Amino acid sequence: MKRYGRAIVKWNGGNGALLCNHCMLIIDEGLDQNDVEHYCDECKSEGIDNWKDALTKKYAHMFAAGGYPAVGGGWRDLVERCLFRIEWARGDGVVRIHQIKEKFGGIRIYAGGKNAGDAGVCEAIDLAEMRSLCTCEDCGDEGRLYDRAGWYLTRCMRHAQGQPVVQKYPRLRVVTSWGDGGKRVTTCRSYDRELDVFVPAKFPADYNE
Repeated sequence: MKRYGRAIVKWNGGNGALLCNHCMLIIDEGLDQNDVEHYCDECKSEGIDNWKDALTKKYAHMFAAGGYPAVGGGWRDLVERCLFRIEWARGDGVVRIHQIKEKFGGIRIYAGGKNAGDAGVCEAIDLAEMRSLCTCEDCGDEGRLYDRAGWYLTRCMRHAQGQPVVQKYPRLRVVTSWGDGGKRVTTCRSYDRELDVFVPAKFPADYNE
């Protein structure tokens, strides 16, 4: 499929669908679309400002390699939070945003540069990804994962599409790393949406590495 930097085009069962850049409503079919911002009539009438251009200009040094945000307006706040945290964490270091997109209902933020692997940068991206999985991509309210004919979306009840996806541990993050002497270290944390932080959590009784 053609790669897009500004237009939001989904596979949608092989037919292809062009989405509104703000509310993610399907506004056209087909995989071959112009790679520009597209908005539905309702969003145009509401005078939706182009927050993505403003954000990429504010953090132009991070977007030198592209990375234009291809996500709905409901995730604006979490993208802004993520970039602010990255800016603070990198200090005088170098971080380049290569891509910001939706995948399997959650946000994906791909970064490179000398300091992209720093702990603070990784934490900022992890927090954004976890918040996206409980935040409606359409309006920003608290949401959950839905399955619309194989297309996963995170939506609130008002903007729900498809059937709710049953998730065993929706806000749990288990990370395995390697400590001193090659020792394997596995941590378990839970995401607190109200505070927008990870908090220590116990491993589920049925958890298997």
